[in-house]
Amino acid sequence: KEKSSVRALPWNRAQEPVVAMSVRLANEAGVAFENVHIPVLLLQASVPPIDNLICPAIAVEVSPLRDESGKTIPVTDNAYQQRVVNAVVNAVVSFRTHNAPAPAQSGTGRARVSP
Repeated sequence: KEKSSVRALPWNRAQEPVVAMSVRLANEAGVAFENVHIPVLLLQASVPPIDNLICPAIAVEVSPLRDESGKTIPVTDNAYQQRVVNAVVNAVVSFRTHNAPAPAQSGTGRARVSP
């Protein structure tokens, strides 16, 4: 019998090698949410669908927001949803900017993105 050199990681622990990157992504999200004045609570927890991913991943839970006057803004409010979306987009862009590998150079002198 030929011995396989492939080592499989249990599915429920697939996230382990990238937890540090997930924490960096969560921190970027925290900053982005604070920048649009949405309070943030960052926690680390085991979330089964996310634990199965082999890439940086976070879960974002959104709740109603209280504005400065004490008025409750529901999660169905379009402006609130847009702030949340903007924060998530800004977090991902910032994360990619700070954590993406440098483009590899091909023989043609043009930058080539590695997968």
